[in-house]
Amino acid sequence: MSLAENGGINLSDLQFHGPSSSEYGLNMAQVMLRRSKGPDISITAVGHQNYSGTDEMATITEELNNNDSWGSGDVFHQPLDAPCTVPVHRLLSKADTFRLLQVYQEVIGNFYPILDLQSLGEEAGRLHDWGGIDLGLRRGNSSHVDNDSMLVLNLVCSIALTAETTGISKIAQVFYESAQSAIQTNVTARKLQIRDVVLSIYHYFSDDIRLAWRLCGIAGRMVMELGIHRWEIFHQLFNVPSQRDKVSSTLWTIVVLDRQWSCALGIPQNFQESDFDKRVPVPVSTVIINEEHISDAS
Repeated sequence: MSLAENGGINLSDLQFHGPSSSEYGLNMAQVMLRRSKGPDISITAVGHQNYSGTDEMATITEELNNNDSWGSGDVFHQPLDAPCTVPVHRLLSKADTFRLLQVYQEVIGNFYPILDLQSLGEEAGRLHDWGGIDLGLRRGNSSHVDNDSMLVLNLVCSIALTAETTGISKIAQVFYESAQSAIQTNVTARKLQIRDVVLSIYHYFSDDIRLAWRLCGIAGRMVMELGIHRWEIFHQLFNVPSQRDKVSSTLWTIVVLDRQWSCALGIPQNFQESDFDKRVPVPVSTVIINEEHISDAS
């Protein structure tokens, strides 16, 4: 889910260019589509301690290595934006998925409102009810769930699982590892993705604060490359209040998380105070504005 896609924002004039996605990402997508017809597995049946994603990922990797060519006539041969993640309905029941969305809302969403959890919940319901991407491919994309939304949904569930679990959540690991190749292409993505910020939050909850800090820095530099950290460009691009709220929430979330994680690590911040224009509005009624006031008063 990108800022450009959320709310009809078009950043095409500000895009930067990089190499295309790797072929491995496409092959992963095709393998997952082939394997996605299996029965649903309830989280309660799997259990955090007994389930391991190692066998799942090893099997997928073996299939990728054994497929030297993928015929264009294959019914599952799809464009590069085909999903390369393990869909949530493969490992979680519908009730557990919505419970985890609520956990995320309580732990992160109330403080940093960068995601439209209502829309994400609707897509999660569609994924559970109709098999999401599978039926979308067979029925004219009527129930299509795009790859970015699947990545964000998996990361949100991973954050919630990690936040409420003592130790390592095996299911959270499976979600992350299955999408890792797609996530790693974000550095060369053509536009800022909200999932970049969500990914940094996941690594924070996985006790890798330094990696969270680095990814937060990458997201902030993407904002600066696009120019939306300056009031003039921000004001010019985003005329609709809902658009401005979404973009400003993402921007100031990046700034606040960078400060928090830099302080936790005892290292310099990725950004200087003057890097982000103070005229860009801070979202009202969120913890972000409190953080900004605390910082300005100190």
